[in-house]
Amino acid sequence: MLNEERGFAFYSYLAASAGDVAVREAAERLAAEELNHAAVLRRERRRAYRRERSGEAARGARPPTTEADFARLTERIEGAAARLHARIARCLAALGDAADAAAFETIAEAERQAARSTAEAAAAPAGASDEDLLTMSRVELLRAGLAEAERLYDFYVDLADHAGVESVLRAAQAGATRAVRHLGLIAARLHAPV
Repeated sequence: MLNEERGFAFYSYLAASAGDVAVREAAERLAAEELNHAAVLRRERRRAYRRERSGEAARGARPPTTEADFARLTERIEGAAARLHARIARCLAALGDAADAAAFETIAEAERQAARSTAEAAAAPAGASDEDLLTMSRVELLRAGLAEAERLYDFYVDLADHAGVESVLRAAQAGATRAVRHLGLIAARLHAPV
């Protein structure tokens, strides 16, 4: 999927900077194809995620049917994402990449707010749990953050597909919208020229 996104970014850049109309049109067509390829891959990833969730359902895991159940589940999922993204922010700051670190801290803060567990997520220490991330490069850290944002997006889309209560559906859609914003922010940082 990352390669498809890179292809889209390349062809979009080419289309935007091409002086020749034929080159611009060809680049736009190729950019649209890359975007379609990425959409197909995302759809397949969601199907795989749903198959995995089906196995959980067979073992007794059920989607939330009340707002209280949704809130508890969201707190756990968003809190975990906030802690990971905050760790990535600290590691990017340690690499001297203040702009990427600030972007990830913004994402982590939004996730902490969504989780309604600001104190718990903010209190996560930068100790041994950061060691695995400290060996990663900037690109590897951005990709790890992107994967977590994709996991959140898949979680919310799957939840929206199976919501039995309208309030849970709306909340899941809002979560998916927030995750898409975070995906866009991280992807833009990942594909930005350095």
